[in-house]
Amino acid sequence: MARKHLNEKSSILLFFFFLITIQFCYSQNQDRKFEGILHGNYFLIGELNSIYNTTLGTEFQYYFSKTSAFEHYFNTGFTTDIDTKGANLFALDLGIGTQYKLTELWNKPLFIRGSIGGLYWQEKFSTQFINTTVNSSVPEFGFKANLGIGYRFSKRMTFILQGTQFSTKGTSVGIGISYSF
Repeated sequence: MARKHLNEKSSILLFFFFLITIQFCYSQNQDRKFEGILHGNYFLIGELNSIYNTTLGTEFQYYFSKTSAFEHYFNTGFTTDIDTKGANLFALDLGIGTQYKLTELWNKPLFIRGSIGGLYWQEKFSTQFINTTVNSSVPEFGFKANLGIGYRFSKRMTFILQGTQFSTKGTSVGIGISYSF
């Protein structure tokens, strides 16, 4: 029951976070490029690896500067765990990044990308004892860094393979797909 209530609160927070992000982006110049990303990650090492195996997240990017090979962007994202019973990870991040076009494969760009920013995450645990349940929550601030490679296989769709560092708590690898608009 506590997990269902937490998921409802997380969904509401994610929705308002998304609205604020879209409002900020559209209040800027309308000819800018936006990108929405859906990604999954698998923790390899770190403290978070002992609790969570996989996470699912979304990321929204606003490209504010383009040169011949570099594209700079602001990004904001949300990540949550998808497989842990009795625990819940809820993370929000805000950062800045760039991507650099390496080459073209089959007339489509292959690029390297990286970003760094702030991270807020909250872990909620629920432990069942014989006749009672103990709930605890641990909120923390830290940094988040991504380094990856992407391939734009159509005009608006990109496949991404990346590594992510969640502060000093964990390192993950993941795949994602993005849609540009």
